Amino acid sequence: MPLITVAHPAATDTQLLFAGFAVLVSAQQLLYARSRRDKTATWLCSATASMALVLTSNVAVLRLSDRRQFETALFTRATALSCFAVASIFLCAALSDRRPRPSIAAAAIALATLRIVLWPTTTWMYLHRLADGGPLYGPLLPLLSLPLFAICFGYLVAVVLRSGNNVELAALLISAAPTLAVVAASFLVTDP
Repeated sequence: MPLITVAHPAATDTQLLFAGFAVLVSAQQLLYARSRRDKTATWLCSATASMALVLTSNVAVLRLSDRRQFETALFTRATALSCFAVASIFLCAALSDRRPRPSIAAAAIALATLRIVLWPTTTWMYLHRLADGGPLYGPLLPLLSLPLFAICFGYLVAVVLRSGNNVELAALLISAAPTLAVVAASFLVTDP
């Protein structure tokens, strides 16, 4: 029986479907980037590969019953989320033919690195135990994750605002609002 008790087959199957699409896009962009040395394709490859890993490891978290494999899947998911956040900044910069501000890139990389390093080595990110069918997270997880994702989203909004395209801005805000609400709620809810 899986360690987490809320895994719905349709939800996990849908994640695997999207992970498959992300792998296809990533592979296509990898081939394109290698043949043309295109930075946009390189960062799109990185972002989609990271997202595929996020989705796949999330399915593993929801389906695994072995404790060691479960912990590995949790760490993989946290690492892939951190990599996706950083890759999204550089992808956005490449799409707008700019470089990200060094302070933005450095802050995102530092926060992502802290998330990755502290996860397996301390209980500040993940307490390394379960309660009521879910993992227990440490006190630093929201303190490092929320600023990381806020930097990424803020940079994306800034680039879209600079482009002057109101349709893109509206699409971005409408599509991101539910995601931001779920992320914020996940940090505010203390019950697993």
